[in-house]
Amino acid sequence: MSFFELFALLKKIILSPEVIIITIIIALYMNLVLYIVRYRKKSFRAKKPWRKVIRKGSEPILTDAEDDEDDDDYLEDDE
Repeated sequence: MSFFELFALLKKIILSPEVIIITIIIALYMNLVLYIVRYRKKSFRAKKPWRKVIRKGSEPILTDAEDDEDDDDYLEDDE
């Protein structure tokens, strides 16, 4: 068997439909197996509450004590 006959035989084997179909099936199977191995479920962490963003130039935040005092002054002015 010469080199050219061997090359022609290998070409017929590689290009046969059975070999091509089996190669595609094995590649898809390996992709599925690797996906399953790498898959990680999302952890159920406690969600952080949204933080209020304060922009520069906005009014300062009042504490509860200051807020109560301002309400009293407002009521006295109306009376």
